[in-house]
Amino acid sequence: MERTRRQRSRKQPRRSISDILGIKNIKLNLTKKQLLFFVLIPVAVILLALMIFGAVKLFRKEDTFLKVDFAFDGQIYATSNSIYYIKDNVLYCTDLSGKELWSQSYDISSLEIVGSDTFICVFNEKTAIVTGPNQEKRFTVTPRDYIIKGAYCGNDVIVFLTETREQEPSTFLRAFDINGNDLQRFEIADCELLQYGLSGKIDNLWTLVLDCTGIEPISRITVSNPAQNKMTGIIEISDQLVYRLIMGDNNMYLMGTNNLVQYNNFNEKLSETLIYGLKCVDSVEIKQNNATTGVFLFVSNDIGPGDDIFNVHLMTSQNGKSPSSVLLQLPKGIRDVFLSKDRIICFSDSSIYLYKHNGEFDTEIRLESRVTDVRKLTDELILISEEDGVYLYKV
Repeated sequence: MERTRRQRSRKQPRRSISDILGIKNIKLNLTKKQLLFFVLIPVAVILLALMIFGAVKLFRKEDTFLKVDFAFDGQIYATSNSIYYIKDNVLYCTDLSGKELWSQSYDISSLEIVGSDTFICVFNEKTAIVTGPNQEKRFTVTPRDYIIKGAYCGNDVIVFLTETREQEPSTFLRAFDINGNDLQRFEIADCELLQYGLSGKIDNLWTLVLDCTGIEPISRITVSNPAQNKMTGIIEISDQLVYRLIMGDNNMYLMGTNNLVQYNNFNEKLSETLIYGLKCVDSVEIKQNNATTGVFLFVSNDIGPGDDIFNVHLMTSQNGKSPSSVLLQLPKGIRDVFLSKDRIICFSDSSIYLYKHNGEFDTEIRLESRVTDVRKLTDELILISEEDGVYLYKV
């Protein structure tokens, strides 16, 4: 009886997987290399998944974008610290987190806004009100003999594009100092004004015009000093049409139908590079280690608004030297491309793709709703219109 109990208490022998499944006489004959292969494959798959996840960021609006309540196509001006916008004849100033700093209402309509670190100017055809960035009072212009068509703010000078109230009106650029004193009047006669602005610490007034009065059209760049009311430089180009002028701190960059031409502040030509068939869509100037680098983004001439952009040409020039060029192939569906100080930013309907200036892919940010339009405010701020609202994206 005791022996019987002991026999029953013995543990039953373990059955193999082959016994459970009913498979008999099967042996696993794996070499060390085969075992290593079966171990490494899952590890490699996991590492690849982690790399892809690291390169593709799932976008969360509350972490990356700031939703704003002003219109995408409204009057907006931004600096590195503040955003100014007009809504219902009220000028609002906010910080980059959207917190309102101050607001000012006006009893005039159809207002436009321009600005700088020194000036904020709201204007229409009949009135221009100039203040400081924190509502410091400057001056007001209410002309009787001309209307205001545009404005540009510098450090200590503001320029108005004006048109006389005559049957055959004349066009003038009128420069004022910070106290509203009339410094200079520059007439734009017998030519088409393409661009104008202020550059440098001393606020040089520059213009790009197209003169078609002669046998062949001439692209003419003029530079003057409003404070001294004196012309300081003229450049005339007749072998190509210049469609865009980019003024840097030390150099000027002329975008023509054939070539990119660089000049220094003394109007000396530094380099000339073939860009036939391309058009410049964005640029930035970077200062580092006593060197000035111009970065220019080009697309094909036949690309129109809303068209897919298949590739971009990135040209980089240091201190006016002939630029180096990188051709970057883009993913499908890219509609807008911009430059920041250290990235190329590409927008599709559903994603943002970031590349470094050397053409190396950085990351993809997937968006939650469809992008309908994009607008660059500064080198670090981009305004994005999506189906569910308008957002500020800080690069």
